[in-house]
Amino acid sequence: MDVNSLIATLAGAGINTSKGLEFCLGNEDLYVELLREYVRGSEEKIDNTAKFLQEDNMKDYGTLVHSMKSTSKTIGADDVSESCLALEKAADEGDRDYIRQNHDRMIEDYKKLIALLVDAGIKAGSGSDDGDDDGVMEFAP
Repeated sequence: MDVNSLIATLAGAGINTSKGLEFCLGNEDLYVELLREYVRGSEEKIDNTAKFLQEDNMKDYGTLVHSMKSTSKTIGADDVSESCLALEKAADEGDRDYIRQNHDRMIEDYKKLIALLVDAGIKAGSGSDDGDDDGVMEFAP
């Protein structure tokens, strides 16, 4: 699938690709790379949020959902970003009840987003085959 078709598919599925491209200064290749990075880190984020929640580790939980909020906003996944923002605030305030009531729904939406990206042709990995997977790109506050 070419980049224009990919972006149209994602926009049609509710991703705010205009905002994502704006964060990338219109660079479509960079946007696709951000989407790949997003998919690449998803499994670890899902596992770690559950771990931190189980350990009642609100500091690390809040830090991780902050990261998820930012990267979701950067790619234009506004709904997931807003859910993560609410969980981040709850973690900062120590509102464990809110987190326990809303964590699973956020993770379900996050997993659906990952599945949408994968189904649209986004594969975890860098655009090049140089084996350098160390870079994490975050642009949104």
